[in-house]
Formats: sequence, C-alpha cells, structure tokens
Amino acid sequence: MARHWTPGFFSRILFGGSWSLEVVPEGLRVDDRLYGWSDLTCCSVAPAFFWGHLRLGQGDQEIFLRGMSRRLAEEISACAKTLGVMLPSIKALRAAMASDRYVSNRMVREALAISGAHASHWHPDQSGLLAPDLEPLGPDLKLFEQVTSGDYSAIEARNDKFVAQETVLHDEYFCSVESSVLTLEQRVATVVMEDCNLVIAAAGSGKTSVLVAKVGYLVKKGYASPEEILVLSFNASVADEIEARIKERLVQSDGGLQDRPSHAQLA
Repeated sequence: MARHWTPGFFSRILFGGSWSLEVVPEGLRVDDRLYGWSDLTCCSVAPAFFWGHLRLGQGDQEIFLRGMSRRLAEEISACAKTLGVMLPSIKALRAAMASDRYVSNRMVREALAISGAHASHWHPDQSGLLAPDLEPLGPDLKLFEQVTSGDYSAIEARNDKFVAQETVLHDEYFCSVESSVLTLEQRVATVVMEDCNLVIAAAGSGKTSVLVAKVGYLVKKGYASPEEILVLSFNASVADEIEARIKERLVQSDGGLQDRPSHAQLA
C-alpha cells in the first residue's frame, strides 16, 4: 500500500504547506488527484534551506508542494523525468508481448522509438525513499533495460512459446491447407512474422507450401485482408502454380488475393 507524505511541523509553519502525496507506479497522487508520469509537463525543485518546493505541471495547470523534504523532492523530480519518457515505450512493449501475434523486430523498434534517445537506464532502487512504492514497476523496467541494451531473450522466449502454441492451435489448418501435412519446420516458418523472412530449402522441399500457408494464416489471424496481400514470383510458371494452389486451397469469399509474377517489373 502506498505511503502518505505530508509536510512536517516546521515546514507547515515556515511555508504554509498543506498537501498529501502518494507515489504510485502510475504517477503522483496529490490530494487524491492522480498526475500520471507521462502527463507531467514539468517536475522541478526549488531549494529552500533544508526543504524543497516541488513544482508540478500538467497541461496548463501548475501546483506547488511547499516544504517537502529536499531529498524526497529531488528523488520525485528525477523519477518523474525518467519515467515520463520510459513508460510510453514500456507500455508499447507490454502491449506487443500481450498481443495475439508474433512480436517482430519492427514492433520492438517502434516501441523503443517512442522514448527515443531521451530514455536512460534507471531502477527504483536508485531512489531510496521511493523504491518501496515503485517496486511493482521492477519487471517492466527490467524488460526495458534488457531490450534497450540489445538483450531480446525475453521476447525470444515469448515468441518461441507463441509459435509452439500456434502450431498446435491451428493443427487442423496446417494438416489441410496443402495436399501434404505441413511439417513442424513449415509451420514455424508460417507463424514467424518478421518483416523479412528468408526460407532456405532444397527444391521440392515445400517452400511454395509455406507461401500458400502463410497467405492463409495472415488472413485467418486477421493480420491482413486478402486485398492487402501481393504474392510475387520471378518465374511465370511458378506464379501460375502458386495462383492455382491459392485458389484451390484458400477459399476466399471475395477473391481478393492477388498473385502477379514480378519478372515483368524487373525486366
């Protein structure tokens, strides 16, 4: 449970401070009003002897918490500046991790780009007074620090689990989408959804089956509508084969799947 901070006896006499403050993972609760970390437009400290006046800004409103312990005020200011930048990226990362899809590198880059170069590695333990109240943020901050340092192990573990679940959940689809049951490797190649996916396999090993299955999986999961999918081939005969197999294997009510050989554009 969050602790209550109020001005002390001398600060009330000297500065007329009258406020009640709670520090919670979502932000600062001042006199029962929540100021979210990401909503604060300013959070600064004006020193006053042994105390500090904390200035908070949200939109066009500003309030002053006078007569606060200077250490507490400085820790809150540092915390607000850091979390205000980091939390939008953390929220995007968590949303990606909780989504019903493969978390691609692009999704991670876009999440981190929200904070940009302004984000810095920070942990609640660096704020001794606030650490107990911010402890629930620990796992999110750890994930953010790992990813920004290039450690994608948590995302990779999550993706491995997701891919394994999808290959089982859509077993009926993978067994029937082509004339031959898709192998585990083909199923994994179908489910993995990076922006660029390179499938290397010998001739006749089932690369076209992966392509057909991936098109159907995209539509089945709602990742794309048929009219948003363009299948390209460098060979006209292969393009005809892919088109025939898509029409045969993937029943589309609007016939929106497009298949065009790319050699004409490359000539």
